[in-house]
Amino acid sequence: MHKKRVNLIPKIGLSALTVMILSACVKLGPDFRGLSTPPLPKHWNKGNHKVNSSTLSQWWKTFDDPVLTTLVQKTYAQNLDIKSAGLRIVQARTVLGISQGLNFPQVQTLSGSASSSHTKAVDVATAGVNFDIGWEMDIWGKYARGIESSEANLYASIASYNDIMVSVIAEVARNYINYRTSEERLAYARRNVLIQERVTRLTEIQFNSGNVSELDMQQSRSQLYNTRSALPSIEITKAKARNALALLLGTDANNIRRMLQVGSKKTCGFNG
Repeated sequence: MHKKRVNLIPKIGLSALTVMILSACVKLGPDFRGLSTPPLPKHWNKGNHKVNSSTLSQWWKTFDDPVLTTLVQKTYAQNLDIKSAGLRIVQARTVLGISQGLNFPQVQTLSGSASSSHTKAVDVATAGVNFDIGWEMDIWGKYARGIESSEANLYASIASYNDIMVSVIAEVARNYINYRTSEERLAYARRNVLIQERVTRLTEIQFNSGNVSELDMQQSRSQLYNTRSALPSIEITKAKARNALALLLGTDANNIRRMLQVGSKKTCGFNG
């Protein structure tokens, strides 16, 4: 009877080990299934328009503006929000690596000792090595759920990076277009000032000679003063766009001014 009990011990231990290994595949809690893609309106699916993904990802090149392309390239390298989002991706990948490492032995200890002695012309050497492993088995799927959570955080960080990158580049393009628009408006406004100054001088000469009334002269002056008063507001809009570009690129306004001067055009004798 005693021998039968002794023979059952290895079988019981093997069965318990098998149950523990099999139970390591068990994960408590519901699996995350994500959100279903909302259906698109039917009228959006009209036509078979194929868009190249590489062209769509670099949409600013359709403007064929080398200055805008340079600004976008510098944004990739210098914008602080994009850098911060990139570091969050690196951090999430590190956390994922730590979570995956918990599936392996968490503690490893290696120690050794060596000694030698000399007695009666005989050398006696002894050595020993000790190796300990501490391993918490993932019986209920705690570590597996941790890996799933870390992977989800990594994907969320990548999505956040892409979202920030799209938003920042869009802001760069918007402020650049505002700058060029203000540049053109300022050039045309200055041209109008020159034209209206000549008209005002001619009107004053005609008034002095009695060919026109004082009302005509005052109207000409009023139109000239209104055009001149519009110049500061356009210059402020231009400066705001330039300063916004400096903020987005993480540099000062003087560097942005030098970059923008490359693409500036002279209109009617004025450099916008």
